[in-house]
Amino acid sequence: MYGMDFGTDYIMLTDDLGKTPLDAKKFIVVAAYDEADCFLWGIELKNFAALKELCAQYAPGSAELFQALKEYKLPKKK
Repeated sequence: MYGMDFGTDYIMLTDDLGKTPLDAKKFIVVAAYDEADCFLWGIELKNFAALKELCAQYAPGSAELFQALKEYKLPKKK
């Protein structure tokens, strides 16, 4: 399992079964928690490339990255 700290909040990154994501091309589940380990929100990222793109735009651990992850929307299927 992967994670990232955002001050008092943090996120965990898993696959759809709650395990460590192994396939870089599959969906990633992002779950956010507060300092008391209470669930805040969850989203799905398209893949690791989508995460890398967000991390290139916003500083790691920043409030801006946390918000960008929270507001992320899966691309529409063509």
